[in-house]
Amino acid sequence: LNELAEFENYEGKYDVFYHLGWEHTDKKNRFEPQKQIGNIQYAMDAVALAGRMGCKKFVGAGSQAEYGPVEGVINEETPVNPQIAYGVAKYAAGRYCLTECAKYDLQYVWARIFSVYGPLDNEGTMIRYAVETMKKGESANFSSGEQMWDYLHSDDAGKAMYLLGDCVIEPGVYCVASGDVRPLKTYIEQIQKVIDPHGTVLFGEKKQNDIGIYPDITKLATQTGFEASVDFEEGIKRLAK
Repeated sequence: LNELAEFENYEGKYDVFYHLGWEHTDKKNRFEPQKQIGNIQYAMDAVALAGRMGCKKFVGAGSQAEYGPVEGVINEETPVNPQIAYGVAKYAAGRYCLTECAKYDLQYVWARIFSVYGPLDNEGTMIRYAVETMKKGESANFSSGEQMWDYLHSDDAGKAMYLLGDCVIEPGVYCVASGDVRPLKTYIEQIQKVIDPHGTVLFGEKKQNDIGIYPDITKLATQTGFEASVDFEEGIKRLAK
């Protein structure tokens, strides 16, 4: 990332530049402004590199964290209100990239990605905790699970990002999620069904730290034709292997 500003080792012409890189994404460092702020410059460097490479479109990876806590449906018009340094930096990077894209005549696409799961997931995520705990045959403890949630398999996240780059679409922000929004408890019950059907799962044992998420992917689906291909149960079966 810190070499993007000086990078010149390329040949040929390119159509789309994807900027997915981001430092300090672990749970602790997401709250540290000094750890997050450098990512804003890296994003701007990526836009400049895209311009030097002759690209026509720039696709950046934003985050649901840009919205902060929201009760109800979240779409591209929902006001942003980031509460942690990671979300603030993602939003700032997106706004700066919009300005920089105009300088280089690049189409600007900013994908606000919601809860993605899959191989190599970060430690501390609900799904990783549930899978690892249930595989050990231990009691798995959760909040009430009543909050709404949407989980997107990493394969489908890649598919959505590819389509945002490949399709002729309107510039701007896009919410990236599966479209399968339902109570978190039902996701947990599906994990139990796959991993340890007769194990102990307790709800209401942990404090609920969020109000849930309810992303609306109408714009993504309409503009690109995106549909999630990996249903949640299949995704968990892959993780269980």
